[in-house]
Amino acid sequence: MPECPVPYSEEEIEIWQDRLSELEANIMVSDEDEGDDDAYASMLTRITDPAEMARIHEAWDAPTDQRIIAANAGAGGSEIVVFGKHTQRLSPASWLFDEVINVYMFLLQERDDELRRQDPTRKPSHFFNSYFFEKMFEPDGRNSYDYSQIKRWSRKIKSTTPKGDVFELDKMFIPVNISNSHWTLAVAFVKEKKFVYYDSMGGSGRDYIAGLKQYFKDEAKAKGKANWETIVDDWEVVLGSRNTPQQSNGSDCGVFTSTTANYLAQDLELRFSSLDADNFRRRMTLELLELQLL
Repeated sequence: MPECPVPYSEEEIEIWQDRLSELEANIMVSDEDEGDDDAYASMLTRITDPAEMARIHEAWDAPTDQRIIAANAGAGGSEIVVFGKHTQRLSPASWLFDEVINVYMFLLQERDDELRRQDPTRKPSHFFNSYFFEKMFEPDGRNSYDYSQIKRWSRKIKSTTPKGDVFELDKMFIPVNISNSHWTLAVAFVKEKKFVYYDSMGGSGRDYIAGLKQYFKDEAKAKGKANWETIVDDWEVVLGSRNTPQQSNGSDCGVFTSTTANYLAQDLELRFSSLDADNFRRRMTLELLELQLL
């Protein structure tokens, strides 16, 4: 296969040099946080290898019905197949499908599980798929709430003791597909007792956070926890705002949602911007092709 040239102009290179200089200037280096600095640098590493670029463009240009990868990332470990029509959307200026987002959440879960195998004292996190809120709000969208639709979802959580106890998690991540037009992220920081909504277009996510908060109450009741009616009343609520990284177009929301989840899962601050979006698309493409996070 012929090598694919790296399509970066001198102007783009200068922008990225400025971006990296800014990053270096804003990070205070010490013995304690050198590991974090490495993590930030790793997340922002530019994909430039010609062979990797060729693989990326091959995936972006794949025929619509071509089977690209499959992962046991669905309900009950069922298979999710990613076709060319899905990887085409990883190219710049394209909106991501559920299949890509949900396989990416699966990869984040796989990494978290591996980290716990290496350190059994580590608190687990759980990554639900994009159908969590869709089921929660059936049949009337955000005007309704039905715990019965999702009461069995906590059984998917195998990492807690006891199993299926959402209150024994570190964090819970839920990607939100809003009417097939926008992606956002809701996160329960269980250990910190906080609910946060991340929207790269500044939406508040009030209904989703209210639904998530009620879900935790219903889970507490179902698990027989004391004071279940008030168990999360004092948890902090942080609605979406423009204080988190914001996209500069109408198509990068899925990339921002996935990347935000990746950063938060590593306890990293959200030190990225719309300038990083195209490189994150390349990164996500490679990660899906390898079924492993970089």
